[in-house]
Amino acid sequence: MQLDRNVPHALKMSQQWFAGVITQSIDAHSQISSLAPSGNPIESEAPHFIAPSPTLLPHQRMQIYNQQYWWRLLSSLHDNFPLVTRLFGYYDFNHTIAIPFLLQHPPKHWSLGVLGADLPQWIRLNYTGEDRGLVADAAAVDWEYDRLFTVGSYPPLRAALFAQNGFQANLEESDRDQADNSQATESAALQQKIYLQPYVELFDLDYDIFDFRWKFLQSPVEHWIENDFPELVSQKRHYFALYRTLKNNIGWKELSWAEHRLLKAFQTGASVEDACAAMEEGADPEIFQAAVPHIAVWFQEWVVRNWLAASPTMV
Repeated sequence: MQLDRNVPHALKMSQQWFAGVITQSIDAHSQISSLAPSGNPIESEAPHFIAPSPTLLPHQRMQIYNQQYWWRLLSSLHDNFPLVTRLFGYYDFNHTIAIPFLLQHPPKHWSLGVLGADLPQWIRLNYTGEDRGLVADAAAVDWEYDRLFTVGSYPPLRAALFAQNGFQANLEESDRDQADNSQATESAALQQKIYLQPYVELFDLDYDIFDFRWKFLQSPVEHWIENDFPELVSQKRHYFALYRTLKNNIGWKELSWAEHRLLKAFQTGASVEDACAAMEEGADPEIFQAAVPHIAVWFQEWVVRNWLAASPTMV
């Protein structure tokens, strides 16, 4: 951003003072700090920059701006992180998570829709509660629900690329030519590089956090202050895809280990052959053999859902 070097010094000082005051955190009762950023009492310093109104002193006028700055940001985080907010309740979320986070990561973008992009990582590094893993996972899932709704997409893979029996390309040739070239077209399809759409996010967790989250969101934040949390199922590893649907809703689907492994390979781009090789390398032989008959069906489903792309170029 280009700054106007001709701005009068007094105006610049007023702007800097105003910004410094309103971005100071409000206290536990949503009141303005008794001290200005300079360390001087706000009551004595504010009159040098702000005139009184017929009903309010200068520092009382500043308190309104200070409160509105914080209430707007906190409200946005409540909206962007509904599960994390319910885990703590409004007050504890604000003072344990949101305010400390915002003091380190004040908003720098015009859109509040991106507010909290760094919160999952901040929680992993700064939150010290025994439930840090769950809270960080909850924040990551909350954030992906928000992000996937607006993220762009890649050119979708042609649905005709994979046939019911194997991976045969539909090249619109004559029946005789298709029969002659079936081996070549199948090989070409197997070797084509494929990418996972950016609106599909994969999760590998110790619990079913998506069902847990869904149950939490059936009741308002206040409900969970006095009531037991839903059960968090953690008897096995859970693999999920969180994705934007064709109707622009956000859905989730539990995957098998093999499905997750294949889709993971496509995040950075891989051919079908390479993805299957990666799955085989990391799988128990019995698991791999059990998965093989389902691979063609999985690919058909992924193509129909528009989860796969032919190029990592946004459209």
